[in-house]
Amino acid sequence: MRDDEHLGARLEDRLRPFVQDPLLWPVLAVAVGMLATDAAALLVLACRDRSPAALAAVALLAALGARGTVTAARRRRLGAAGGVAVAIALLAAAEAALYMALTDH
Repeated sequence: MRDDEHLGARLEDRLRPFVQDPLLWPVLAVAVGMLATDAAALLVLACRDRSPAALAAVALLAALGARGTVTAARRRRLGAAGGVAVAIALLAAAEAALYMALTDH
């Protein structure tokens, strides 16, 4: 097993209880919301302000997301970590789009 596959397996093992146990869903929801808000702020800075640091951070996150997607496609399953990552990305995109739609800068 390669190091990145081992890391992915460990991440799966750590996230699985939060996805499977209904008592931990509020903790997962808060964590996803916080990470999505941070990612949305990066998206807004990258899109609206053209901040070089934000553009680099968004590019890095996109590359990591693409790598994770390819790995999940090879295994033919998304898994807990993939599901959480997709939820964060979708929520971040929705938050950033809503912010940009509601503000005139």
